[in-house]
Amino acid sequence: MRFHGVAEVRQLFDSIEKANPRLYKVIQNIPAAARTLRNSHHENRSLPDIEEDLGEYVSVDLLREHLSAFFHHARGYVETHNPRKLDELDSLMSELDFV
Repeated sequence: MRFHGVAEVRQLFDSIEKANPRLYKVIQNIPAAARTLRNSHHENRSLPDIEEDLGEYVSVDLLREHLSAFFHHARGYVETHNPRKLDELDSLMSELDFV
């Protein structure tokens, strides 16, 4: 059974790579955030983990929420580990409305 909105979910996820393919490769390697009891299952996952579960998303809004949490974590990670890419990441987040 396919959920309504699956095409939109895939389109939103694919928009990340289309917007900046080289940066996409960088953020794919960002590990998941440390888990805490307050975080839900998806909020602290890596980008490949989110992609693996795209078929489980029943709405674009839920995926957007989880991607926003990922990008919030990714920004801190990039700022610490690869600051040269920070402006590029900020631009991508703004373009895709993940700020």
